[in-house]
Amino acid sequence: AYFVQSIESRLYPQDEKPLHGLVDSTYALPLPTVTEATWIQTHLRDYGTEAALVRNGIRKDLYSTTGRAESARPPRGELRVLVEGPLGVFFKNVGRSLRLSRRSRADETWLLTSTSLGWYPGVARTYSRVPIDAVAPIYRSCDVILKLSYVEGMFGPPLEIFHCGGTAVVYDVTGHDEYIRNGENALVLRRDDERGVVETLDRLR
Repeated sequence: AYFVQSIESRLYPQDEKPLHGLVDSTYALPLPTVTEATWIQTHLRDYGTEAALVRNGIRKDLYSTTGRAESARPPRGELRVLVEGPLGVFFKNVGRSLRLSRRSRADETWLLTSTSLGWYPGVARTYSRVPIDAVAPIYRSCDVILKLSYVEGMFGPPLEIFHCGGTAVVYDVTGHDEYIRNGENALVLRRDDERGVVETLDRLR
């Protein structure tokens, strides 16, 4: 069987046309296929593949508003921003997200990353390669996750912080509309609207 979490050709540079074609050709393989997002299910029909849709769940035993926190949430009128993701992966956009958070009037920026790292300039706290049961206490300590990926299937961190009492600022990346409603549970901006990101964080503060 084939479990498709994203359209993998989007993870390679645009000029890698033969590689794009090779990767995309795998979606026409005569295999039973499962995917996690409506947009991927629709995309796979272009290859003659009818995929079963099984949406991402959430570990409610881990992600909830109750439980330990790394720190109390900031008082009203202050804002703590969490940036999540690996550094040095262009489509995750983590370095730029950190710079935009620091350009805003946010009081603190925290970083949660799978990159092996002890410190990052301008970041109040850095959490590197933490075990899964240590993630929710970090979410419970932050007001908003700034997740500005360019490529996603159906990303989990905004959903996880929702369950821990926070909200999210994201780009209009594919898959965001599986559960994000702009202005209701999060704020959605057009890709690369950097001024909009800063203004949105300032407005949240």
